[in-house]
Amino acid sequence: MDHIYFYFTQPLYFFALYTLPIAIALVFVSKTVFKSWLKLAAWMLPLLFIFVATQPVVGSLLSTNRDDTARLAGEIFTILSLILIAWKYYVSHRANSVKA
Repeated sequence: MDHIYFYFTQPLYFFALYTLPIAIALVFVSKTVFKSWLKLAAWMLPLLFIFVATQPVVGSLLSTNRDDTARLAGEIFTILSLILIAWKYYVSHRANSVKA
């Protein structure tokens, strides 16, 4: 029973560890940037969770295990989120500077 609990919590821990920079960055952005990020997260997170859940718990020579997949999914989500946040922040500040 303890092994089953460990198989679910360890990948979740690795995914959450990689998404911590996004949580910190979202504290400082405007509401419009947050809404844009939320639209990305609404369809991307379920896909990544399904991707991680379909991986085997113990990998073999040719496949990865669930922990490595959770790290990869966290990295992909973090990179794409930070790119989107930076882009939307840049666009909104450029629009505000043109108005002034």
